[in-house]
Amino acid sequence: MKSSMNIGFGMIRATAAALLIACVAITAHAQDFPNRTGRMIVPYPPGGTTDVLARRIAEALRAKFGQTWVVENKAGAQTQLGVQDLLRAPADGHTLLMATATTMSLNPVLIPNLTYKIDQLAPVALVAKVPFALDASLKFPPNTMAEVIAYAKANPGKVNVGTTGLGTSGHLIVEMFAAAAGIKVTPVHYKGGAPAMADILGGHVDMYFDGATSSVPHYQNKRIKMLGITSEKRMAALPAVPSVLEAGLPGAVSYSWYGVVARAGTPDDVINKLNQVINEFISTPEMQEQLKNDAAIPGDLSAAGFGKMIADEAAEYRRIVAPLNIKLE
Repeated sequence: MKSSMNIGFGMIRATAAALLIACVAITAHAQDFPNRTGRMIVPYPPGGTTDVLARRIAEALRAKFGQTWVVENKAGAQTQLGVQDLLRAPADGHTLLMATATTMSLNPVLIPNLTYKIDQLAPVALVAKVPFALDASLKFPPNTMAEVIAYAKANPGKVNVGTTGLGTSGHLIVEMFAAAAGIKVTPVHYKGGAPAMADILGGHVDMYFDGATSSVPHYQNKRIKMLGITSEKRMAALPAVPSVLEAGLPGAVSYSWYGVVARAGTPDDVINKLNQVINEFISTPEMQEQLKNDAAIPGDLSAAGFGKMIADEAAEYRRIVAPLNIKLE
């Protein structure tokens, strides 16, 4: 009996010691992080909304931690190139990805042979939600959403609408708008927002649903027309731009979002530390004002809350995408 009790107490002591070591290791993760230059991967070309927000977050991390965070644009393959780059890096929080709904919610629905699995990615923090702005070339005749609908009905299939790529959220909103309005348009797929905006500015495409953030300065400088916004109500930064709800198109209400993700397996304490720092930055008066001016809605979610938002959105996208019969290779 005595020997058995000694063995039992020995096992308890060993277990307690193991737990203590684990707790110390977990604490060490957060205390030691970051310990070198970080990377922020943007799976789109420079100049778009994703790129702009990524650079702000990278600067906030540098200011907080005293370590440089290098922004690297890895565009292509429906954001898969950027994700693959992330997955080649250690799961320690020093390499992050500025993700969008395309990466986290749409690709798993649309791409049968996706080169990554969602459970390989760990949500860190939601930066912002942004409605889409319905931009139009200055050469495009319609000046309101009602005029767009009438023009498209009179010229079925002849209205060209730029997207950020086949199967992206920027493509999906084109399909949603056309279905809600009962019109037929021709999507023109670009590799990201910057080249699409360049063609709108040059008058080479009629319209483009852009994340409102990157459209605001072009609109304010009268380089494009902005005919509507895909929110439920008008945005403070764009008081003269009507919402799709005002136009009687509730089926076209939609938001893009921008958030930071890490590689799955990154220690929880590191993810929570990053979440706290990013949320603190987003909540500063300066960033709140910036996002307001950018026609964006600030993010404020825990890592778990961000993950739930993504899962709920993916389920909704499955419902919306099914009748559209869009499949990507």
